[in-house]
Amino acid sequence: MGGQALVTVPFPLRFPLAFDGKLLGQVLRIFIDTAASNYRRRLADWGIKRILRFLERHGVITLVTAPGDGEITVVTDETIGEKDPLMARLLAAATAGASPAGPTHKRAPVRIVRDPDATPVAKGKL
Repeated sequence: MGGQALVTVPFPLRFPLAFDGKLLGQVLRIFIDTAASNYRRRLADWGIKRILRFLERHGVITLVTAPGDGEITVVTDETIGEKDPLMARLLAAATAGASPAGPTHKRAPVRIVRDPDATPVAKGKL
């Protein structure tokens, strides 16, 4: 599964597409949608299952199959962040899709410290 694709337009179509950029863009969109659909289908049928089996073999996740419908649930080890709680909080925020902080996002920065009662000390101008 490479990251490149080459689109070759048959000779009879090159001339009319060369004069209509909008039409050429739509043809390219059809190509991209078709290629992306093919990759999604191949990943769903092959790649995602392989990755899940790999992670399960390495003890990162546990796959639990629901009785009846056979739906697979991914269970992770909740104690994984106990060795580095600061990193665990940062990763939890990042993987939860927490939006960036700051005035343009109208959010105050999230303080992540080892001691929740600690007060930050300014060491100079930023």
